[in-house]
Amino acid sequence: MNVIISAAVFLTLAYSVVDDVDFSSITDSISHNRKDSRRKINIIDTTIKQEFDKGVNLSKKSSQKKIFGLLEKKMILTPTEPLQEIDWKKIRKTAVLMMEEEFHGYDEVKIKRELLRKAEAKYKLLKEGDTVTIFYRNNGKLTSITGELHHVELYNNVSVNNTTISFIDMDDVQQQLFSPKSVETLRDRFVNSNFKSLEKQHIIAKTDYLRRQYAKLLEIAFRKNEKNGYLYNENENKWWSARFTIRQSLDAYSAKQKILMKKRIESALTDLGIDE
Repeated sequence: MNVIISAAVFLTLAYSVVDDVDFSSITDSISHNRKDSRRKINIIDTTIKQEFDKGVNLSKKSSQKKIFGLLEKKMILTPTEPLQEIDWKKIRKTAVLMMEEEFHGYDEVKIKRELLRKAEAKYKLLKEGDTVTIFYRNNGKLTSITGELHHVELYNNVSVNNTTISFIDMDDVQQQLFSPKSVETLRDRFVNSNFKSLEKQHIIAKTDYLRRQYAKLLEIAFRKNEKNGYLYNENENKWWSARFTIRQSLDAYSAKQKILMKKRIESALTDLGIDE
C-alpha cells in the first residue's frame, strides 16, 4: 500500500470510510433493479397468458413447442456461458482496493505543512520596524493607517508613523498579532480548522467513490449474466435461464387450467343433477 501518511492513520481512515458505506443497501438496489431481466420475464408471462386466455391447452406438447418457438425469437433460451456467481465479498474487497489506489496520494503531513504556510502568511507577527497597515476605530469610524511600526506597548498602544493607536480600538485578531504566543494560537486554529474541513471533504470523496465503484462492479457482474442469457428472478432471488423460466410459467398456467376445467366439469355435472 503506497501511502505517505502513517499506516495507523491510514487504516483508521480506511476503516471509517468502509464502515460508512451501506453495501447491503447498494446490493439490494442493484439486484432489484434488473430492467432487462424484468422485461424478458414479463414477455414470457404475457406470451403464455395470451395463449391461456385463448383457451389453448398448455399441457399439450404442441402448444408448448409453439410458445418456445415464439419466445426463442425474442431472447436467448439456453445460456451461452456458465452462470457467474455474484461474490459480494470479493466485489466489495475489489472496490475497497480501487478506492485505496485512487486516493493513495493523500498526504496529511504535506497538507498541514501547506496550511501552516498559509497561516504564517495570514497571521504575521508584527514587530517594531515593520511596515504595517493597522485597522482601528477613530471616533466610531473604521479607518486604517500604513507606515512604520514603533513604540509597541503590548495590549496598551502602538505607534504607526506619528499616530498612536490604542489596542482597544483595534480589531480583536489584529491585537493578537503583536504577541508571539497569540500568533501561534491563531496559526494553530487556522491549520486545525482547515485541516478538519479538508479531511471531511476527503472522506466524503472516498466514501462516494467506494459506493460508486461497488455499484459499478456489481452492475457489470449482473449484466454479464444477463448478456449470457440468464434472468434474475427478484421474487425468488435466483438466476434462472429463460427456458427454465418459461417452463415454470407454463406449469403454473397449466395448473390453473386444470383447476378451471375441474370446476367447469363439476358445474356441468351439478346442472345435470349428477353427483360425483
